[in-house]
Amino acid sequence: MKKISIIVIFLLYISACTRINEQKNIKLEKYTPLKTSQQIFDSLHSAITGSDERALRRVFNEWQASFQPNSEEQTSKYEVTSEIFDLFLNFYGPTSKIFYEKEKSEYYIIQNKLKYGITESRNLKNIDPETFKLDTISNFRPRVNIDVSKVLYLTPEYNNAFQTFLNMRDSLTLKHKVMQDKKQFNMLTKLCPIKSNMVNHKYSLSIDPYISSIIFSRNLRKARVDCMIQNHIGYALIFIKKGNKWIVKDSFETWIV
Repeated sequence: MKKISIIVIFLLYISACTRINEQKNIKLEKYTPLKTSQQIFDSLHSAITGSDERALRRVFNEWQASFQPNSEEQTSKYEVTSEIFDLFLNFYGPTSKIFYEKEKSEYYIIQNKLKYGITESRNLKNIDPETFKLDTISNFRPRVNIDVSKVLYLTPEYNNAFQTFLNMRDSLTLKHKVMQDKKQFNMLTKLCPIKSNMVNHKYSLSIDPYISSIIFSRNLRKARVDCMIQNHIGYALIFIKKGNKWIVKDSFETWIV
């Protein structure tokens, strides 16, 4: 009996080590961009400066049609990725009690990268994500409980094009060109949410709240999700997995700008 117990403990230890070893930068299935950042920027710039709403909608329609969520084969590749996708789906789910609400904008912007980690610590509340060693999932395109025809994945080429366009400044006033033109600004916000960073005064596209990192306990049954609200409030939620469901057990503010 003692021998069996030792074997069981050893197997559990090996399983835990496997999970820790899974903590590495993960690249999910590649995709071939249909357009370069420059081409997207040119189309965006032409549509906005020409006040051509039909052309602008075409930019967004092409964007939405270019990408599909990651395949189940990819999301279940590792145990940790399976839990990350499951937790992400829960976080933005229709029954979620998170402070997430549908924006007035037509499309939802989903991040293309996600930082994550696994810790030996049992107290996730005291972990500082800023100093904790985190890895990254790239080509992250999670399926979320939102109308699939309204989901946009913020891949690098679209992120670069929009960042460049949103942060163009007038050479004389140094003010953001798009932001000071009400008509142009309204054309964009009708289709997608625009957030401002109160520290560097840059504008960007993203879902709100935006998940900055997920840190799991070693057995992957507990997780800390850190997120940003409106780009200037930090918030953390502690999740516990009961059966097959992730449930929020605690939440607290972490910082505010």
